[in-house]
Amino acid sequence: MQYRLGIGLLATCLLVAGCVGSVGGEARPANDYDANEVQTNVENTTGAGSDARSTPPPVVLSIDADADSGAATHVERAVGSLSNATDGQRFVVVPAAVTAGQSALGLGSMGIQPDAVVRFADERVTCGPEGAVAVPFCVDGHDGAASRLGPATVTISPGLTAAGAEAATRAALAQLTGADERSVTPEVPAAPFATPWPGSGRVTVAIENEVAPDREFEPLVAETLRWWEARDDHWGNYTTDWRLVDGPDADVTVTFVDRVRSCGDHSDPGSLLGCAPVLDPSTPADADERVRIRGGFTDETTLHVLKHEFGHVYGRSHGEAPAEIMDATIPTTRRSASDAE
Repeated sequence: MQYRLGIGLLATCLLVAGCVGSVGGEARPANDYDANEVQTNVENTTGAGSDARSTPPPVVLSIDADADSGAATHVERAVGSLSNATDGQRFVVVPAAVTAGQSALGLGSMGIQPDAVVRFADERVTCGPEGAVAVPFCVDGHDGAASRLGPATVTISPGLTAAGAEAATRAALAQLTGADERSVTPEVPAAPFATPWPGSGRVTVAIENEVAPDREFEPLVAETLRWWEARDDHWGNYTTDWRLVDGPDADVTVTFVDRVRSCGDHSDPGSLLGCAPVLDPSTPADADERVRIRGGFTDETTLHVLKHEFGHVYGRSHGEAPAEIMDATIPTTRRSASDAE
């Protein structure tokens, strides 16, 4: 009986090991780690011949499956920098497919449990309550190893410069492992977030009124700029200071027109209320960016359209936060004849 039980356990262990080593059997992960190789690296670090007292076990990291290749590069560089700077601290970066591996025998998840998952967020992180100031990164559960409640989470904000993203990732991993409390203190640049107007202080905005010469649009534009300045560190893809100016050389020109005849792939002058570029903070803006707003509507409608279009200027797309502003359609109210006089 004991003999049969031993064979059964051995067979089960072999099958389980085989399942861990063959996650899906599909294309090799981008960083060329094979699941068997990862498992061997993790186990051998504390096996025979290693000095567990002087060499800490490696921190196993998994990069969120939705992250792009640039994110993986930031993690790899941060890992290399910290491995060289700390006393023997090593890292193993495993593909998300390995951490989420499933057993072919239907025994559930057979993936490797990472100590931390590195996530690159779609919106800036605050590490605090709603409305807190955005920061380059957050670390949740940083004890250097996965707890019984699951792995720690490292979250990196979007919209960082290349140097800012790399420094934020390095600082986050240092905090995760406690290296920031020892000899390694990575510093994040004072201005880590990218902007379409790099090197400039305030971004200038001018107004052109082609639809109602007797109507004053400046208060509505000024209110829109104040509204976004108060919220851009939470919802914007970058932060900036705006300044209204007179003259043709502004960074952004808001033009009020009778019709917005087209906008990108859309060409419906009967329904388009405005048009603005969706700016990427990592790409410099054009010398004269244009925002077009359709005239003939009440101040309330016009203010809503202005906030929406400057949401695009801040890099927000339809449906993104703040949802009440970035919805693709809004209720409108036209000005009455008496208001227009």
